[in-house]
Amino acid sequence: MDAKKLLNRLLKNDHTLTELILVPLNETLYYFPYSMYEWKRLGNLLGDNNSVVKLSISFPWDRFDPPRTLYKALYSLAYGLNRNRSIKHISFKSSS
Repeated sequence: MDAKKLLNRLLKNDHTLTELILVPLNETLYYFPYSMYEWKRLGNLLGDNNSVVKLSISFPWDRFDPPRTLYKALYSLAYGLNRNRSIKHISFKSSS
């Protein structure tokens, strides 16, 4: 998935974007932020978004970064998500 287009759709509150799935190692179908900056930006965009109602996140707990780094990524995301009022369902999965 083209990250730039996806983030632009979030920014513009594209009403057709109701579900966001974050999955690593499958960039053709899904988006996955790999840097803290990308996680924070995603959180901020989701915080201002009112069209996404379902968010699914798969984490590669045993493949990339140590768990502490992944927790920091989640914290960066949560900081922005705190403002969101449209997401009704959030799920977390291990992608190991």
